[in-house]
Amino acid sequence: MTWLRFAAVLAFFLFVPAAGGALSAQETEPAESAFPLPDGIDRGEVLAEASRRHAAWRGFDELEYAQMSRLGIRLVRGKHIEFYTDLDESKEVDSIPAVLDEAVGQLALFFGLSPDLYKDWHIEAFLISDREPFEIFGAMKRAPDFAHGYALESRIWIYDQKQAYYNRFLLLHELTHAFMNRTFGDLNPRWYSEGIADYLALHRWDGKKLTLGIYPDNPDEVPGFGRIDRIKKAGRGKNRKTLDDVLDFEADDFLDNDSYAWSWSLVTLLFHSPRYARAAAAIPYLMMRSDANRLFLEMLGDDRVRLNRDWYEWIASIDYAADFTSFARDDLPSRPLSDPIELTLSPKEPGWRSTGIRLEAGKTYILRVEGRFKVYENDFDRSLPCEASGISLRYFAGAPLGQVTAAVPPSGPRSVNPWKGAVPLRNGVVRLTPDVTGPLFFRFNIPSGETKKSSGSLTVTLSPER
Repeated sequence: MTWLRFAAVLAFFLFVPAAGGALSAQETEPAESAFPLPDGIDRGEVLAEASRRHAAWRGFDELEYAQMSRLGIRLVRGKHIEFYTDLDESKEVDSIPAVLDEAVGQLALFFGLSPDLYKDWHIEAFLISDREPFEIFGAMKRAPDFAHGYALESRIWIYDQKQAYYNRFLLLHELTHAFMNRTFGDLNPRWYSEGIADYLALHRWDGKKLTLGIYPDNPDEVPGFGRIDRIKKAGRGKNRKTLDDVLDFEADDFLDNDSYAWSWSLVTLLFHSPRYARAAAAIPYLMMRSDANRLFLEMLGDDRVRLNRDWYEWIASIDYAADFTSFARDDLPSRPLSDPIELTLSPKEPGWRSTGIRLEAGKTYILRVEGRFKVYENDFDRSLPCEASGISLRYFAGAPLGQVTAAVPPSGPRSVNPWKGAVPLRNGVVRLTPDVTGPLFFRFNIPSGETKKSSGSLTVTLSPER
């Protein structure tokens, strides 16, 4: 899913639609019926205060243009971008201003603003192989030491990453920071500003068309990114971050690349679920507030509990070509179990799914499991026969591929893993004694990108132990 699909979902809230339902490029600010903001937060006042902060910036010193050629630095001009680099001319390098120019308008639309507001906005972008010539050129004044990239007001800098895609990714990341700081006045909370910059910087570029905010189908599509693989490794072990851990990230935490991965993961989850997207879309208007996280959680309301549940599901099952439908699925109404009931479970549905059957804490239930299904493997274009215990030929998320588990998650908002007590099933009879009262959930341990082509079903007969 790209941000364009998200924009289509959110268009009703963000814009006054033009004729035929298309988004109007002439809107100068979001409609008053847009995503709600907390009491006391006014869109116009936020944008005006950010503009005042920008106007107070005293600017950068003039660059030493007379020395530019001698230093081996060249300039490529775009509409919004003055692009300086010491890299040799090439199609990939010299197309960067066009990429960043196109991104400015897309960023405006993503944040619910008219691109016309930015027609006179200009950015100096530096792609650097050797820092020393740029120091002499005067381009590095006020730039701190940085590992990969940095943004400050109307300048963005990155070091050459030796990969065309990742150079564009980092420049788009820093451009997003510059855009948000200019528009919304600050970059807090840090998990959001770093996560949304990564989220939007994931892109496709065919030399003519730019698409921001993609979700990659495979690692080759986003060389150098690596966030998904980091979460796949850490999200299933002791280094896994809770939701509160991520919300509490501060600037110094981003000296570690893992913090970028966790932040991107959370932002991706938020913007791929209509349950959370409206609250997430409001965060930029809270960025000058020290209590932005608190206000965000208050906007979620009762969905705060569901977000914690979805977070643990997401980081445990994250993969390329992800299917996000489980995060949009509503839970079934809860009803008690008095007599045996037969359930049909399909591997085609990703994630944890509620049966709507309420089990009682401390009581034992009998699950009689029958049937076989097939798990489709994208990498090998094949289907593997499977029972409830899964198959050890391939492991996913630390368990056999296809393994079916059952759980009754706690309903409190605490930032703990609600699926920690999940019980693995097997064909035959399994006993389940939940620690809490609540609806019963099932999950097939299949990468979400492989569920659609999986087939078959299991039958589970559920009854109270007499």
